[in-house]
Amino acid sequence: MCIRDSYQDWEDYMYIDDPDDVKPADWDDQTMIPDTSIQKPADWDDKIEGFWETPMIKNPNYKGVWTRKKILNKKYKGIWKAARIPNPKYKEELPQEYTIGGVGIDVWQVKPGTIFDNIMITDSIDDALAQAETIIERQVETEREKKSKEEGKPIEKPKPREVEVKP
Repeated sequence: MCIRDSYQDWEDYMYIDDPDDVKPADWDDQTMIPDTSIQKPADWDDKIEGFWETPMIKNPNYKGVWTRKKILNKKYKGIWKAARIPNPKYKEELPQEYTIGGVGIDVWQVKPGTIFDNIMITDSIDDALAQAETIIERQVETEREKKSKEEGKPIEKPKPREVEVKP
C-alpha cells in the first residue's frame, strides 16, 4: 500500500500567477476617459439641470485588462487520485442463473389497430432465425390468401428462390 499526500496539501494547478510580475507604471486599463476638449457650458445651472458630467470617450492608450504572467507551479504533483486500498469485506461472487418472470413492453402508437405479436426471447440466434422464417412464411401466406379473396383471383404460389452455391 502506498502512502500519499493528503488532499489538503495538494496543488491543483500546473500554472500559477508569477508573484514577481508587476503591472507596468504606464499601463492604462480604463476603457473610457473624460473628454477634456469639452468644457462645462457657461450658462449651465447645476440647480436646474443637475450636476455637470463631462462626456466620456474611448481611451486611446487602453491596452486591455492586465493579468500576471503564468509560471510553472513547482508544488504541482499531477492530478490527485485517491489511494486505492483493498476492501476486506469484498467477496467476489459469480453471477447466478435466473429466469425471466415476465417482459414489459411499452408501446406508443399513433394509428389504432396495430398488432404486436410473435415476440420471442432467446439466447440462440439460430433458434430465433429458424422461428422467424416459419412465422414470416405463415404471415406471407395469410396475406396472399386475404389479398386473393379481396381481388377474386386464385392464389399464386411464389417461385422458389434460387441459391447460388460456390464451389
